[in-house]
Amino acid sequence: MTNATFNILEVIMKNLIIKYNLEIFSTIVLLVVGVIVLFFPDISYIRKIALAYAILAILHEFEEKRTPGGFFELMAKKFELPENTNLDLASFFVICYWLVLIVLPFVFDSMEIFLVMPIALGIFETFIHTAGIWIHNMKKPYTPGLASAWPMGALSVYSIYFLNTYTDISGTDYLIGVILMVVGFLFLERGTLYAANMTFKDLRNKISNTLNSK
Repeated sequence: MTNATFNILEVIMKNLIIKYNLEIFSTIVLLVVGVIVLFFPDISYIRKIALAYAILAILHEFEEKRTPGGFFELMAKKFELPENTNLDLASFFVICYWLVLIVLPFVFDSMEIFLVMPIALGIFETFIHTAGIWIHNMKKPYTPGLASAWPMGALSVYSIYFLNTYTDISGTDYLIGVILMVVGFLFLERGTLYAANMTFKDLRNKISNTLNSK
């Protein structure tokens, strides 16, 4: 490829894919859901659950970043992230993480372990957005993402019931699924820190300084 081609691809990445990652993700998910509803309604129940997570992911990310928005700004203020933090890039890494959590159980629907990953994230999101009311000293009992996090948590509870009732999933499968979710989340955090030009050590120092100042 010529330098001009590389420059064009770079512009597309920066100005289209990264800047409008949420809109692109939402469009793809809604198109896939529409095609499946119209032409492939008999897909496995695990795949239907994965699509339900995909729809909730759209609602959750729009609530965090668009309407009402402000979740990244809330975290940036709490952890004193640099003002030049690339929030669009951080959002892009979040969408990549969501894609992994949705695509794996959808493609490998016979491996229940992969469904545990979005289940664990749904429970985590419900907890962290609820606890965030006190963590961030919110004046109202709400953090951006809370309204969609609770339905996500409810879906996780139902998914656990489904797996325990209709599959042979074991406690070990749950444990491995949770570990995979956490490992993926750590990669996501690394990407977010990269968008903020920080390392885990920098973040640890900021958290330590915040706690020591209280």
